[in-house]
Amino acid sequence: MQKFVFLCLWVFLSCVILFAQNDVNEKSTLNDILEQSTNDGDDNSAVDYEQLTLLLLDLRKNPTNLNDIKEDILLQLPGMNSILVNNLRRYIQQNGKLTSVFELQAVPGFDLDIISRIEPYITVKESSVYDINPNEKAFPRPNIRNIPKDLHYELIARSIRILEKQEGYIRTSGNRYLGDPWRQYFRFRGMYRNNVSFGIVAEKDAGEQFLWQPNQKMYGADFISAHFHIRDFGRIKALSIGDYTLNIGQGLVFWNGLAFGKGVETINVVKRNGRGILPYRSVNEYMFARGVATTMAITKRIEVTAFYSNRNLDASVALTDALSEEILAFSTINLAGLHRTETELSKKNNVNEQIAGSRVAYQKHNFKAGCTGYYQQFNRPFVVSTNGYKRYEFSDKTNAVLGADYDYTFENMNFFGEVAMSKNQKFATIQGALISLDPKVDAAVLFRYLDKSFHNTNGNVFAERRFDLNNETGIYTGIKIKPTSKWLLSSYYDKFWFSQWRYDVSMPSEGSRFLAQIDYSFSRQNLVSLRYRHNFKQKNADNPISTQNLKYIDNFYTDYFRLDNRIQLTQTLESHTRIEFSWYKDDIKKIYPGLLILQDLNFKVWKNKLEFTGRYAIFDAKNYESRIYAYENDILGLYTIPAYSGVGTRTYVMVRWVLTDKIDFWARYSNTLYTDRDSVGSYLDESKGNIRSDIKLQLRITF
Repeated sequence: MQKFVFLCLWVFLSCVILFAQNDVNEKSTLNDILEQSTNDGDDNSAVDYEQLTLLLLDLRKNPTNLNDIKEDILLQLPGMNSILVNNLRRYIQQNGKLTSVFELQAVPGFDLDIISRIEPYITVKESSVYDINPNEKAFPRPNIRNIPKDLHYELIARSIRILEKQEGYIRTSGNRYLGDPWRQYFRFRGMYRNNVSFGIVAEKDAGEQFLWQPNQKMYGADFISAHFHIRDFGRIKALSIGDYTLNIGQGLVFWNGLAFGKGVETINVVKRNGRGILPYRSVNEYMFARGVATTMAITKRIEVTAFYSNRNLDASVALTDALSEEILAFSTINLAGLHRTETELSKKNNVNEQIAGSRVAYQKHNFKAGCTGYYQQFNRPFVVSTNGYKRYEFSDKTNAVLGADYDYTFENMNFFGEVAMSKNQKFATIQGALISLDPKVDAAVLFRYLDKSFHNTNGNVFAERRFDLNNETGIYTGIKIKPTSKWLLSSYYDKFWFSQWRYDVSMPSEGSRFLAQIDYSFSRQNLVSLRYRHNFKQKNADNPISTQNLKYIDNFYTDYFRLDNRIQLTQTLESHTRIEFSWYKDDIKKIYPGLLILQDLNFKVWKNKLEFTGRYAIFDAKNYESRIYAYENDILGLYTIPAYSGVGTRTYVMVRWVLTDKIDFWARYSNTLYTDRDSVGSYLDESKGNIRSDIKLQLRITF
């Protein structure tokens, strides 16, 4: 193993020297953006990367006009923040409209790296926004007669399955998977620029049944979502009917859309930049609202939003009537959305949730503020244990949350924050700032306080536990330094405290995360990165005090070191090599090491109509706590960030074939070979043997 590691290092460094002089133009790809957006830790599963993919694809099809200064759209672009938007606004006010994208180099803060990242999503045209061109209408609208002839449609069909026979499909009685092992996905969508979107999404997870029983409200796929959405129709800034997401403020009151946590992007990620109401087009069966929502422009500065949601949720039953078996109370909302077994089906749609709320927002150039509130009602009471770590959690039939948020940019500083209070009069707050200390130095700071009894099931904040909006206090600091065009240093430190019990922690505790990364560009197409991460947490010790059988908490540490190299060998061939080590130290001070070595290749032929992507990885992380995460390229709309745990190898190969300008096809095969076990998975997911493999197929048609 030592010789193999040495050989990989030698190849790695040799490639750096050999190809350092090439000068092939490099543009940020969608996969690059997705990988940079992945978080440190286990909460990547909580990020809806499909929403990010669809957003960026829409922006690529309909680039935003820089002269319009549509801040809500610009802030969604990779690398952008409120300071850069404010600089762009001031530049246009002082010098007139932009005449070319390349003129961005004259705007403070816009270096070649940022320009190259946003270039696919922007354009320069005549302005149509009142603030920039006072002679235009304050509330422009598209020409309705042009919509039918300029509508574009997209159809996607996808099939996925694990190839090995799993225990849930072998069983013929008892708790077992009732459906077949294929995961099926279908999406149809119509779109007119950024103004109109309508469509339907249907998905059947692996193990679920495909049933057509309209009398029982079963229409084939287990999950079906539909939406109709219009945007920027005069005073109607947004209107959604069906399934939608609502992103407001810093996520303390309401946020069920796309949001990220701590990762290699150390500055912009700390601030939530919501676009308000957006159509829901993904298949996460929890993070959306179902009903109607609209935002109206009362004046050119004031907007009013109203929203209503009515949907059924999966929940575990806490209490039933002994005679009628009617459900009287529930204890847990189930977020997975899986209905493969009788047990999982027994939790389906057990609870109805209704939400009604509104928002008033004011915006003028670089200042905006808003007040948001909503009322939530379940048809059955939520009941949790009054003992242990759950005693401060929400336990009622109704809840209400009221909050206020602000966002102000002054010169090279952007201040933002939100404060909220729940029905029980407990409050929480998020306060942060982005500061451009120098054209080459950016910094971020964020403080959050979430009372142990603050109740909100519809938020998503920048915190250690992004969906558990209670029992946390923390402060985050981040910095990014770019001394030259070749060097970039990114770092953050986040310290947090929990004032009460948590799961697996029987007393108040604390923790921290630290990251430092150095990027060096040998040339426009050759990037080398060094990364160090340190995680500290406290939890119950494995060995209680023997004489009294009492639990106590101890300190646990995990360190990671990564060496990463990307090389654009030719116009059609790209190489990516990574070596990463991890060390986990438990409560008895024993160290468990982990190792991951991977090699990726991406190759395009036939005028880029045929693209091959592949990986070969070796991993050795015998203890699960020393596992290493690594992003994998996947078919369009999907993401894969597996935990490399155990001992073995992992391989995947993906092909994308552009049959015509309107039809493309993806096929992906992955295989994990373990050398430390005779079976993979557990319980119903278990398959005999040491191999786990899957295939993914997808067809997309646009017309």
